[in-house]
Amino acid sequence: FTVNGKTDGGTGRDMSTQVMVGHLPLLAHPAPHEVLVIGLGTGITLRGLTQHPVRNIDCVEISPEVVEAERYFREANGHALEKPQVNLIVQDGRHLLLTRKKNYDVIISEPSNPWQVGNASLFTHDFYRLAASRLAANGIFCQWIGLYDMTPDNLRIAFRTFVDVFPHVQVFKTGADIILLGSQSDFSFDYQSLAERLTRPEIRKLMAEIEIHTPGDLIAR
Repeated sequence: FTVNGKTDGGTGRDMSTQVMVGHLPLLAHPAPHEVLVIGLGTGITLRGLTQHPVRNIDCVEISPEVVEAERYFREANGHALEKPQVNLIVQDGRHLLLTRKKNYDVIISEPSNPWQVGNASLFTHDFYRLAASRLAANGIFCQWIGLYDMTPDNLRIAFRTFVDVFPHVQVFKTGADIILLGSQSDFSFDYQSLAERLTRPEIRKLMAEIEIHTPGDLIAR
């Protein structure tokens, strides 16, 4: 799956990141009910969200062409857009947060790389502050960052910007990507809860495909 010639997802080596982004923040939150994911892509991340007991998942995608391309990945994403709890919104994610006064337990931002045209605004201090204002109490914000084609200085800036708004942060590495989980209140993974959730058949199946079988395997990332 490519956008303007840049690979942004697929059923090969990108699977680990797409699966982890869809599960990590929901596994970290004690009881997520309202979820927002910015960026549809292949829909594989969205599939992960639908396997948790959430009430509502808003998926906002700026490009109608991406929505059209999603149909080629329905076997991989489990027909996620057809799930009753999923609400697809074709709109700019930042504009949605500006205009919709709704709070979420989890917000996931999975745009393309910040050095691509149009994406840098989703990695700024202003955007993170806006997202934080739309998080419910103890809410978690999840940010994907690709390590490739990023200089160490730019990566430091990305981290510093994130931590300035979300002082409680956990960092996970998967392949050539990192996933940041941030909150304005302290949070941690509960081992017993994590073990129970990883026994759910659909979650267990997907996690096994990326070689995560136990809570220890996940935390080792």
